[in-house]
Amino acid sequence: MKRILKIIFSTIAIVAVLAIAAFAYLGGFTSIAIHEEQMGPFTILYKDMVGTDMSQVGTITHKIEEALKGAGFVSHRPFDIFYPDGHAEIGFVVAVNEAPRLSMFGSKYKIKYVPAGTFM
Repeated sequence: MKRILKIIFSTIAIVAVLAIAAFAYLGGFTSIAIHEEQMGPFTILYKDMVGTDMSQVGTITHKIEEALKGAGFVSHRPFDIFYPDGHAEIGFVVAVNEAPRLSMFGSKYKIKYVPAGTFM
C-alpha cells in the first residue's frame, strides 16, 4: 500500500513539475505591458477574406508575398485586420518609399492608406 501511494504521489509531482515548466516555457510568468505609441502612416496591400476559415490566411499571405517579391519589393511586413463580423483584410505593410509602385498590381489586390496615429 505504501508503495502504491509513493507511485501516485511521484506521478502527481512529475505532472505538476512538467505543467509548471510548460507554463514557464510558454511565457506564463512574464508580464505583459500594454502601451500606446505613435505609429504610421501605413500603406497596405491586401485582399479581403470572407468567412471564418482561418486556413485562408496562410494561402492569401503566401500569394501576396510571392507577388511582392516577384515585383522587387523588399521592405514589407505582414499586416492583417480581423473584424467582428468574420471578414478580414489579409496583406502586407509596404515601406513608404515603395508604396507608389503598388499601382502595378491593378485590381488584383486592394490598397489601403492608414494615416499616422496612436496605436496599442
